[in-house]
Amino acid sequence: MNLSIVAVLVAAVLLIAAEPYVAVARRRVAEKPPSGIDHHLSHYELAYLAGGPRRAVNTALTVLATAGAVRVSRAGVSLVYGAAPSPVPVEQAVIDYLAARPGGCTAAEVRRGLAEDRAVTAMADGLVRRGLLVPEGALDHARSRMRLLVTALFVVIGVDVALTAGGLLGDPDDVSVLTPISLFTVVYGIATVLRQREKLRAVLTREGRQVLKTARSAHPRTARDRTSVAAAVGVPVALYGLGAAGDPVITDELSRGAPGGDATGVCGSHADHSSGFGDSSSSSDNSSSGGGGCGGGGGCGGGG
Repeated sequence: MNLSIVAVLVAAVLLIAAEPYVAVARRRVAEKPPSGIDHHLSHYELAYLAGGPRRAVNTALTVLATAGAVRVSRAGVSLVYGAAPSPVPVEQAVIDYLAARPGGCTAAEVRRGLAEDRAVTAMADGLVRRGLLVPEGALDHARSRMRLLVTALFVVIGVDVALTAGGLLGDPDDVSVLTPISLFTVVYGIATVLRQREKLRAVLTREGRQVLKTARSAHPRTARDRTSVAAAVGVPVALYGLGAAGDPVITDELSRGAPGGDATGVCGSHADHSSGFGDSSSSSDNSSSGGGGCGGGGGCGGGG
């Protein structure tokens, strides 16, 4: 067999063999069996699980706006004069941020400004300690394996280009053998890279995904608990995004500047992989939240 065909076959084998290393490194961190602990989470902690720091801030904005502490308009968001302090850290962080900007600002600015706020990062730290979020940097080993996978893919592509387009194969039989092998390997490699890259964005652990699924089962999108602002607005927005706010003005205005919902525009804990929060049912996210003391609410989260 021509050495060029052997080279492509070796590259293909390296590519195929690389994927299990990525998968094993990822599962070692994110797929540990659930602890069996019954996690009782506030709606803000659920928001962080479902959509990261964006969803947590959006939920606070929605609660405060619904309670009348924050004004939402086409001009942006602003603090209502005389709004009471909140005992809930993330709500107070929003109040403090807006109090320092008497002219108001956009919801996107609030999300960016609070992504690294202690009230938000403390939630992430707590969720990591409970085993619901993957710690920052814990998937670096898996990502290094991912880079090897990408390297193997480029080797296959490079060999194919050099040997076929470069005319280094003189025997037509070699070309007829090499081309389908290369084509299969490149297609398989691209699919593998995309598949593993998506999985490496999932910053929730297996237990975190289970808790979120249980919470959504306990609080369906169509249900609305009117016992408090937190229950009526905070929980739905936390679990399902700004579209569940129940107020088109709040949904539309808080969504401005964030095409794609909570998939864009914010940095902060786990933000580089924010699309891995929650799942497909946690789509669009923007929100605003109600006045002092409206937050809180344990027991929203389901058992782990």
